[in-house]
Amino acid sequence: MSKSGKKPITAKIGQDAGNVTSAATSAALNYVTEKDFLASIIELAQAHNWKVTHFRPGMTSRVDRSGKPIWVTPVQADGKGFPDLVLARDGQLLFVEAKSEKGKPSEDQLKWFRELSKVAYSSPRVEVFCWKPSDWPCIEEMLE
Repeated sequence: MSKSGKKPITAKIGQDAGNVTSAATSAALNYVTEKDFLASIIELAQAHNWKVTHFRPGMTSRVDRSGKPIWVTPVQADGKGFPDLVLARDGQLLFVEAKSEKGKPSEDQLKWFRELSKVAYSSPRVEVFCWKPSDWPCIEEMLE
């Protein structure tokens, strides 16, 4: 159990349950929401002393044609598509987009990935990632 009282993502996807088959684990990955996955990354990163920033969308007073509220992330200039997380620790900088297992980056996100990857290419302490729940073992290793 985490300090927030929620089970960590590893419990949600079955990696800590010894009797779960890989097929069941694989199927379970499809049910981890991006929101839960993002929260687990943030919690893990903070537990390992990373500074983390995430800009959450806010609900506006406007509604779409179906009557559902419109959510936006207030950013200026070229912020559309900017990665979900920026993590920093000991001179290392990570830009991370978190996706559900079936999620795919938008065209705006891909544009940011291309620009940030140019920086990462010339700066070994800067890295750019698009993580999915199935990447969890690698995420744990990277953030330790």
